[in-house]
Amino acid sequence: MLGVIFGFTFMLAVINFGLINIFKLYPILQKGLILTGTIFLIYLSYKISFSKSSSENDNLKPVNFVETFLYQFLNPKGVIVAIIAVSTYVESGGNFISYSIWLLSIAFLFAVISIIFWTIIGKFMRKFATNEKFIKWFNYVMSALLLSCIATFYY
Repeated sequence: MLGVIFGFTFMLAVINFGLINIFKLYPILQKGLILTGTIFLIYLSYKISFSKSSSENDNLKPVNFVETFLYQFLNPKGVIVAIIAVSTYVESGGNFISYSIWLLSIAFLFAVISIIFWTIIGKFMRKFATNEKFIKWFNYVMSALLLSCIATFYY
């Protein structure tokens, strides 16, 4: 859990302090990233919607802090969210540091809340995860929610 929280916040900081300068030089890159991210999320939503449940019951090794920390840099949804958050809510100029601190603080807070929420929900939903019909409808709902997030890229 801590790897996700600190990994996402650190990735957001790297994007915030690095990409803001690239976006100032080449604003078209920001539009291209939003369009590419939109296409990817539509594809991901499609894959989630029609995915099947796994019946494999292997004893998997749990991931550790470093693995989940580094995974945040490979997580396309997280990277897209970070790029959009930085490009939307952080202005360059006199208030750059102030906006950056606010963005990183809010991101950290929401990362903590969301990882706790998903952990509790995951624990509760584990007993339903064996029902094939439930998994199908759950995937449809998650797919629809993911698609609804795309609207926030453009408004």
